[in-house]
Amino acid sequence: MKIVKFHGGEVYVSNKIYKEYKSSKVFLENLEARHDNGINPLYKKYISLYGKLKGLEKNAVLFAYGANFEGGWAYRDNNETPLVQDWINFMDGKYAGLLLCVCNIPHETPVSKKSIILVPDYKLTSLSDSSSTCFDLILPGGKVITSYTIERDLEEIEERLQKKGKTPKKISSLNEYFKQRKRELGMPV
Repeated sequence: MKIVKFHGGEVYVSNKIYKEYKSSKVFLENLEARHDNGINPLYKKYISLYGKLKGLEKNAVLFAYGANFEGGWAYRDNNETPLVQDWINFMDGKYAGLLLCVCNIPHETPVSKKSIILVPDYKLTSLSDSSSTCFDLILPGGKVITSYTIERDLEEIEERLQKKGKTPKKISSLNEYFKQRKRELGMPV
């Protein structure tokens, strides 16, 4: 397993996939394309806000070929076939998001205690094109967020952050902003 740093965190990539790309620069460019373009931007925003709420930063990406090993979701690295859930357990709480770029052949739903998990529904077609793959977010405790519910879930987490004082109140117009700013500066409104 190789570890490659990228702007969103770290990627843990199997040796076989790393060798297929022949250089870390090519691999990194493809990984960043997947992270930037292949993941629903609302999911990325949710993971970021969740990280602020829980004091967690960045993402860890597991990128490997998936397998069904002894009835469980696994990935291949050299001659080993570790379970994806074991990787999640080890990384849980160290990152805001655990992004799984591993074919989910047995259609398993993993669990975590502290980090959000981004899970593919089944098969990934390529590193830079995930348009045919559906991803879901799984929160600690098992709640699943889909592309159908993400907007409502984003509103809920933004409200939670406002209550904790970690984000400013939403301002619906420029006029409102100027009024709020004047109040903050002690000027007449």
